[in-house]
Amino acid sequence: MLVSMRVIKNTLILYFAFIFLPYFLFKLYHFYFLGINIISYIFVMSSKYVSFLIYSKYFLDIFINFYIFIIDILNIILYNILRSESICYNKLYGKMRKAIDDFNMIDDGDKIAVGLSGGKDSITLLYALYYLKKFYPKKFDIIAITIHPGSKTFKTNELEKLCNNLDVEYIVYNSNISEVVFNIRKEKNPCSLCANMRRGMLNSLAIENGCNKIALGHHMDDVMETFLMSLFLNGKIHTFAPVTYLSRSNVKTIRPMIYVDEKTIRAVAREKNYPVMDKCCPADGFTKRDYMSNLLKDLKKDIPKVKEHVFGAIKRSNIKGWEILNNTDNNKRS
Repeated sequence: MLVSMRVIKNTLILYFAFIFLPYFLFKLYHFYFLGINIISYIFVMSSKYVSFLIYSKYFLDIFINFYIFIIDILNIILYNILRSESICYNKLYGKMRKAIDDFNMIDDGDKIAVGLSGGKDSITLLYALYYLKKFYPKKFDIIAITIHPGSKTFKTNELEKLCNNLDVEYIVYNSNISEVVFNIRKEKNPCSLCANMRRGMLNSLAIENGCNKIALGHHMDDVMETFLMSLFLNGKIHTFAPVTYLSRSNVKTIRPMIYVDEKTIRAVAREKNYPVMDKCCPADGFTKRDYMSNLLKDLKKDIPKVKEHVFGAIKRSNIKGWEILNNTDNNKRS
């Protein structure tokens, strides 16, 4: 179901509070004045009282017509609220499906391990793949794996509930990444070491559980931020590929949401009321990736289409792994 129950519930409350209940009360008043008018003609009341009743009814009719006009406006607003949510979902699923098809990310019989970190990106990816399973022509299965960093603030209770509700197998691996990165190594730029350690653990767990692919929640903004980090900090034209293959482990890593911008993912997670975990990394907000993210936001103020231009340049470049594989299928569609 694309529209969240929370939105439906709130919409029904709005309809009852601002439309049905007041309209019902005004109609009662309308019939009350109508009845008084009939009585006044039957018993031939004074002309002043009759005039008062007639004018009261006249102004009440005007008010009711105005209220009906307000109801129509509210109907349009509420309809657009529901429709905008559906558009948001359709946009996400459509772009994810296109990326999967463009780079042949999923094959028949795949068993995919979804890296579930508890953030909005990984939870949205898990839900999206769960729904994609229902209608995608190629049959595949998914499990969810969380690498627990070892910090006290990292809780997996809500993630366990989520996977139980979806009937998705859930695996939690307790690691000491936090201890190694921040206390033993005392990394000033911890992201690289943390990512490498998590990736190695995730690969091992995927193989142990019979998975041939790993799905990560990287999105379009992540692609551009990595590109800028590589350009500015290392002097290279590079970013991660939509699909990477590890020959030693015979496991592919896929990133189905590379065509989806972070704004869309945030909107979906908010409207669906996903159990997104609070960020618990001590370095959050102070990393080079955060700097690049803020840089893109600042550039967007002066160059509104800067993200589209940067991402378009990446797609048209010769960066390894960004060659669209199913050109034949794309030409058939067009």
